[in-house]
Amino acid sequence: MGGRCYAGAAGAGRGRRRASQPGGGTAITGIDSLLAEFQLVGAELRAAGLVSSHGGNLSAWTPEGTLISGEGAMLGRLRAEDLCLIGRTTRPPATDPALDAPIHRAAYALSEARVLLHAHPPYAVALTFDRNALVPLDTEGRMLLGSVPVLAHARDIVRQVGEALAERPAVLVRGHGCYARGGDLGEALRHATQLEESARLLVLRQQLSRGPAAPRPAPSS
Repeated sequence: MGGRCYAGAAGAGRGRRRASQPGGGTAITGIDSLLAEFQLVGAELRAAGLVSSHGGNLSAWTPEGTLISGEGAMLGRLRAEDLCLIGRTTRPPATDPALDAPIHRAAYALSEARVLLHAHPPYAVALTFDRNALVPLDTEGRMLLGSVPVLAHARDIVRQVGEALAERPAVLVRGHGCYARGGDLGEALRHATQLEESARLLVLRQQLSRGPAAPRPAPSS
């Protein structure tokens, strides 16, 4: 499998195809609307603290292949050249795709996903260490997500995530992060942000159920 990298309309004129791109990829400029969606959702993830500066990845299924953010791309500042199309070609991609690319492709093969989002929501990840599923207590979380599976790292994690996403809109990998699918990136973002909101409420509920801490005795004089 190989791929192509993309350049925005500012450098080539909207909707026009350029012959080549440094590194051997073909630059295509007719994806401005999809690029804008990647940029908007990436910026939202970064602003919400669901990814670090260079963490997470985004992808979308297209008839030509899987369009995915590059390895180490800054989701909060995505550029056209940060995107890579993994298609049916032997030409190597000009941009290295995210290491999670096999999981993204498995999700498209095994589920109804048309986009996939990978993030590292801190409250949700913190809760993965002592449970096999994250079950929201809040109404919105129960209605939108239901019980969210927590998977352990394994040799077949790619298949496990793909199969879990066939049943649920989001899945967690213990100590790592979440994968959320959708019909578009806006829907996937909704799933990811709701997952973190439900996780925060679970943590808050746990803290409140413990009651106030006992006061410390005054130091003896």
